[in-house]
Amino acid sequence: MGNLSSGSSAQGSAKPSAKRLGALGLTAITFTLVGILIASQLDFSARSIANGPLIHFTGSKSPQAGSELSSPFVSVIDAAADAVVAVSAERGSKDRFSFFNSGRKPSTTSSGTGFFFRPDGYVLTNNHVVEDAQKIKVTTSAGFVYEAQLVGLDPATDLAVLQIQADDLPVLKLGNSDL
Repeated sequence: MGNLSSGSSAQGSAKPSAKRLGALGLTAITFTLVGILIASQLDFSARSIANGPLIHFTGSKSPQAGSELSSPFVSVIDAAADAVVAVSAERGSKDRFSFFNSGRKPSTTSSGTGFFFRPDGYVLTNNHVVEDAQKIKVTTSAGFVYEAQLVGLDPATDLAVLQIQADDLPVLKLGNSDL
């Protein structure tokens, strides 16, 4: 019986070969991937929701009550979706060389959301989205795009009011915490 800790032949065999390191690395990777699969409980079967269709909630096309994807938020989405809008604002110079001109900033676009709170086209959104904007667009959930005018800003509360030229729009009612 030889002692592995002594002798020159033991020192020469203590250095692992490239083949042995490769096999050890492959084993480590395999066990790591198996561990991740077990820990995350991934389901690759045909019934997996990951293989299901993508669902986009637009207006009243959300899943019906009692369906597998139904939740308490579905009725809220159905009631509010048509009044919610996307807001985009352009700031800065339109000159494509404005970066090199002193004092002018290149144009930037910011985006956010808002909602109609009056049927005659008034939108409540965030101040930081439209502040210093030169051009503001509002896109409805139905895909209609309107140019909006800035009515008022309140940086302290980060609120802004916009108006578009449209009538009879769906609205969300503002609550009253005093009641």
